[in-house]
Amino acid sequence: MIKETETAVEVFKELAPEVYKDVAKPSLQAMGKALGNVIELVALPISGLNYWSEKAKILIAHNLDVYRKKLDQIEPEKVQPVAQEIGVPIFEKLRYTANKDLVEMFTNLLASASSFDSMPSVHPAFVDIISRLSPEEAKILAGMKRRSTVLWCTIKGMLYSKGYNILKDHATDIDVFADLTFKENEVAYMSNLVGLGLFVEKQEYLTENSYYDAICTKNGIEEMKATLVPSKYKTIKVEKGLYEITPFGKMFLKACVR
Repeated sequence: MIKETETAVEVFKELAPEVYKDVAKPSLQAMGKALGNVIELVALPISGLNYWSEKAKILIAHNLDVYRKKLDQIEPEKVQPVAQEIGVPIFEKLRYTANKDLVEMFTNLLASASSFDSMPSVHPAFVDIISRLSPEEAKILAGMKRRSTVLWCTIKGMLYSKGYNILKDHATDIDVFADLTFKENEVAYMSNLVGLGLFVEKQEYLTENSYYDAICTKNGIEEMKATLVPSKYKTIKVEKGLYEITPFGKMFLKACVR
């Protein structure tokens, strides 16, 4: 383990001498201890780093420094070697991941895998799950630290004949806790998060109607009633439900969101 630690430290210095020359030795040693067996598989021999592009070196040096700052918050005696099944694919992702929200998740997962206390919450599937997230979905998950549900409403125009038209499908309260750039994609985002096993959709709803009323108001229900009833629809009806974090999703948040 001492050899692997020393080799990893040399690799970090090779990657970014201007970054790591001033880093306190204990901090660098902790990185070497945590990632020594990972570095063996992805970056040896050190001369092989010469084949990395400068952009890749700069990017991974920055991302590893994000990880180092998280590692500094772990008590030295609690730092442990990261399992290669977790560390190797994360290291590879950090070579080309630039989005700060995704980097935050990858480095959180790597830090969780580096700690004796948080390691039990780490699952090998989490690396692939982060890889399948958009930056917007990462924002949603980051906002779920103090929540367990996402509320939704579907607004329907009830026809005079049998049936209805959907006027707004699964409008959510995501904007309360996450600032999305592409709000119109929230249905697709939640569909992906459900497909990844992090959420489950339920037809259940909270008894407090004010939360749902707020969603409907933001999505123009009063204007719909004023302009479409009774000219086109008999009435406007609201279907309520929620997305709930699964036990697997809670485990993911514990390991990947801080």
